[in-house]
Amino acid sequence: MASNFFYKNFDIGIALGGYAANANVEGGGSIRRIKVVNNTFYHNQGHSSELTLNFRIHDLRFINNIIFGETAVNDTYEQAANNIQSSNLLFDNNLWWASQTIDAVPVSDPHAVVADPDFSDIAGAMADVNTGSPVIDAGRSETDITSWTDPFWAAHFTGGVIPVHGEKDFDKNARKVGQVDIGATEQ
Repeated sequence: MASNFFYKNFDIGIALGGYAANANVEGGGSIRRIKVVNNTFYHNQGHSSELTLNFRIHDLRFINNIIFGETAVNDTYEQAANNIQSSNLLFDNNLWWASQTIDAVPVSDPHAVVADPDFSDIAGAMADVNTGSPVIDAGRSETDITSWTDPFWAAHFTGGVIPVHGEKDFDKNARKVGQVDIGATEQ
């Protein structure tokens, strides 16, 4: 999942995994091998958070995203209580910020950036940033997916190679202009 802009949603930016603790009931779903790369989350905290991890999430890579909370940085993330049913969750190189309180990054994110992304027109629902923003050319490059041999992917992507960062950013511009940026848009 790449180059999306989650803006002022009523309840939540994104929720991943099954919502029920019991895998054998309604809501007992799971996710496996998902990459959430180069997205922008802004003020999606109606009653929850920018990002909610529920149950049974395996092999998640959450990289190069802007997470801009409405209240505090620590309120941008929520995880299901006692979520022992998940494994291999990697957060890296995300920018974390909030409108009111700048506190601790809520997850282990070894190369986290804690800074104002300097949006150019966030009030106008635009994910673009100004020249000089700390997200420009600050992204971590991820290897494209080449291991999926399903004919569906081969029909949609040349040789079945799926560009993890996407070919286009949120504004439909080329995704990589030099070093990849953090967030949904490329400058």
